[in-house]
Amino acid sequence: MKIIPVVGHSKSGKTTFLEKLIPELKELGFRVAVIKHAHHGFDLDHEGKDSYRLKQSGAEAISISGPDKVALIKDTKEELSLDYLAKEFFPDFDIVLSEGFKNFPSPKIEILRNEISSNPLCKDGELILLVTDKKINFKTKQFGLEDAKKIATYLKENYLEKPDKKIRARLTVNNKKVPMKSFVQDLIGKTVAGLASSLKDVENPKKIFIEVNLEKEKKKK
Repeated sequence: MKIIPVVGHSKSGKTTFLEKLIPELKELGFRVAVIKHAHHGFDLDHEGKDSYRLKQSGAEAISISGPDKVALIKDTKEELSLDYLAKEFFPDFDIVLSEGFKNFPSPKIEILRNEISSNPLCKDGELILLVTDKKINFKTKQFGLEDAKKIATYLKENYLEKPDKKIRARLTVNNKKVPMKSFVQDLIGKTVAGLASSLKDVENPKKIFIEVNLEKEKKKK
């Protein structure tokens, strides 16, 4: 996993840039997650909602789960680090982009819009690249505000690992995804693919789904 903070002055266009970059990275085969930093806190609970009522009753954490998404609202004693958030919640993603977290010790992308500020937040050498509408005297690679496709390609070729073409596998146990190292994914994937290919009427399999039920059959009364 690569963690890439996207930083910039307030109203420089970080969200707009991410909206353009994310689909380009997905087009290149990467799984992308985003973490947004809220400087002044935030609240997903709204008065009158069930989650709000349960939270107000004293619960320190509330999880809302639906058929296609899940949300977690949890009290924390201190602000969690970007590194912790990425590894805890997005272990199976290729890239975690953050909006903010300028103090995270990792190379960043900075958005610099001349009408907002002519001075970057980061020093030359702290950035992967600079996205700006006015060239400045930096050695860092620079792109325009509309160069999302070029930036995605540059990241792939110069910073990100290329999408692995090896056979991969994902493991879900009791409806929970289980993180696996790359070599374990390859081992399981190749083993299952080899077994499936040897079966009658199976030709050139692309995706294979196996369901294993380990529950013991209830004894008939």
